[in-house]
Amino acid sequence: MQALRYIPGLPVLLIAAPALAAGLGKGAAPAIPWARITLAFVFCIALAAGAILLMRTYRLHEGGHFSFPRRQAGQHAIEIVETRRVSQHGDACLLRCHGQDYLFVVTAHQIVLLDKLGAQGE
Repeated sequence: MQALRYIPGLPVLLIAAPALAAGLGKGAAPAIPWARITLAFVFCIALAAGAILLMRTYRLHEGGHFSFPRRQAGQHAIEIVETRRVSQHGDACLLRCHGQDYLFVVTAHQIVLLDKLGAQGE
């Protein structure tokens, strides 16, 4: 017995021998919750079908695809009349909103209203 003490790790192996003798993979298979998986799948399919029905009912327009409602071409509130490049970093824009013309300078960092011009007919 004195000789066994001088071999490092041998007492640990002797103590663990019963655990090492047991084979791996001999336990019971894990339980798979088939009902829970099936109910989750059915819920996702029902949710997708409901979303499709809502999109078809409320958002299908004359274009034949899902889009937000848009105004007719003549009903735009803001119209870009003209845009000119005045420098490498800025544009001058003439906008019309409800018949009133506005002159803006647009850069990468700011938009400045230069002038509120007269009405469209003036």
